[in-house]
Amino acid sequence: MKLSFSAVLGAGVLLAATACNPTTDTTTTTTTDTTAMNDGMANDTMMNADNAAAPMMSDADFMKMVATGGHNEMGLSKLAMDKGVSGATKDFASMMVTDHTKAGNELEPIAKSKNVMLSTEMDAEHMALKAEMEKLSGDQFAQKYAQQMVTDHQKTVDAFQSEIQNGTDADVKAFATKVLPTIQEHLEMAKKLPGAMGNM
Repeated sequence: MKLSFSAVLGAGVLLAATACNPTTDTTTTTTTDTTAMNDGMANDTMMNADNAAAPMMSDADFMKMVATGGHNEMGLSKLAMDKGVSGATKDFASMMVTDHTKAGNELEPIAKSKNVMLSTEMDAEHMALKAEMEKLSGDQFAQKYAQQMVTDHQKTVDAFQSEIQNGTDADVKAFATKVLPTIQEHLEMAKKLPGAMGNM
């Protein structure tokens, strides 16, 4: 009888120990699930922050921005050629006039079909900037021009990406999708211009 009692007692201890283990596993699982949920929320927050980098605008406002931006870059690029820039800066300025003229010609009929009036000149900010740059020459001008091209093209890339993701007009989104690779190429080229990153 003593042996039987010890066996029963041992079995009881084993059952008690087994009963305790699920509690520990559940706690671990709950902690893991909570951590995963928090990580997911953090990732969502980061994604939302990235999307918020580009301002939301209507399809019509996007088209107006593209038209004005094109005139801004062409205006400064024509000034660069008038100033006698050379080498890569001259080639880049010439390409700006050619490519933005082409993009403008493609955008115009789309905007017209939507009854959207596009700007035919630079905005006030870039007109003032152009007036300041007219007083510069040589390396100072080339550096200012290169840095402005990087700034403007980065903003344009962000706007195009936002339109592709959030736009509602199929024609405008198709235009943005087609032109974005060219704008991205411009940005990478602008970064390589003399003075673009602060060094001549």
